[in-house]
Order: sequence, then C-alpha cells, then structure tokens
Amino acid sequence: MVLKRSVLRDALEGVSDFKEDRLYIIPLLSKIKKADIGNTSLDLRLGRWFLTLQQSSRTELDFFEAKDMTDNYLARKDFIRFDDSYVLHPNRFVLGSTLEWVRMPMCCAGSIVGKSSLGRHGLIIETAPVVHPNFSGCLTLELANVGEVPIALRPGMEIAQLQITRAEGSGSGAGHFNGNRRPSLGSVKKDLTQGRLIRGRYKSA
Repeated sequence: MVLKRSVLRDALEGVSDFKEDRLYIIPLLSKIKKADIGNTSLDLRLGRWFLTLQQSSRTELDFFEAKDMTDNYLARKDFIRFDDSYVLHPNRFVLGSTLEWVRMPMCCAGSIVGKSSLGRHGLIIETAPVVHPNFSGCLTLELANVGEVPIALRPGMEIAQLQITRAEGSGSGAGHFNGNRRPSLGSVKKDLTQGRLIRGRYKSA
C-alpha cells in the first residue's frame, strides 16, 4: 500500500503509527505542511557528488573478477558547487546522489522514480528501485541522458520522487549500501548457483 500525503506527513512528524519509528529526510528544505509532498510521493534533490565512469582500454568488465569497483580506471569522482553544474552529454551515464539523507522506518520500504518533466527531455533515472526498511543514507542515483542535447545537472534541483509503501512481517533491514553519503559503484557478489552450474553439479531436467 503506497502512503498518501496525510500519512507521509505523519511519518515525517513522528505521530500516529510513527511515534516510535519515524521517517527522516534531512535536510527537509520546507516546512512539513508545505514540503515537497505530492499525493503519493516526496520530491528529492540532487546532491553535489558525482561518479563518472571512465572510458577504458579494457576489453571487458567482469563483475566477478573486479576486486575494487571504485578503482580509478573505472570511475572519477567530481564535486560540483551549488552555483555550478555537471553537464551530462547524450548517451552518457553518471552516478549521482540525493542531497537528502534518508532514514526509512522499519515498517516501510521505498522506491525511487524519475520525474516525468525531466524524462521527457531525455534524463532517465535508472536507479536501484528498492529502499529497504531501516535504510539510512543518501540514495545513489543512476542518471542517463538518452536525449539529443547535453543536460546541465545542477546540485539542489528536484531530481526524483520517493514513494513509500508499508512493509509487513519479519525480516532483516537495510543492506550493504547503508550509510553512504556519496554515490558508489558497489560490488557484485559471486553467484554460488552459477558456480555450481559451471562445475556441472546441477543436472538438466
């Protein structure tokens, strides 16, 4: 069940069902009653750190062999001032992050969706969709320009929307991306099932 505006306000204020476990969005640049709250979502803004994937002479990137996905040959870190912009050229991709630090209640999960007003100009948010219960940190955004002209990304601009749903039942909380303030490439764990397939330990039906 997606939380609507009145329940989102309760979650931000820590009242009603959220007295013991509230939603934090820091900084919340407006007063809660006049915050960037849509009917079923909260607007999030673009932060100042970017991670640009570098062109490389490597013939391939093997996720299971790369020891450090943040090696310099893979990505360059850029810090952009609020009065400046990061230019994203057509057919290019960059990792950004939200300006806001988000702390999700244990009873909720979230999903990031792009803003249609930006998407219609070619800016696509290709982000990992799930914000797990009890997640705490800035959200990494995968930004791609599929349009025909360069796009100026300005820190502080509204970039995406956070939709929040109820998460019921037992289970663990946030994963290994918890606590990040800057965008990160992360790592890909080796697939044990794939390893067994390679070694021929699974028989075909």
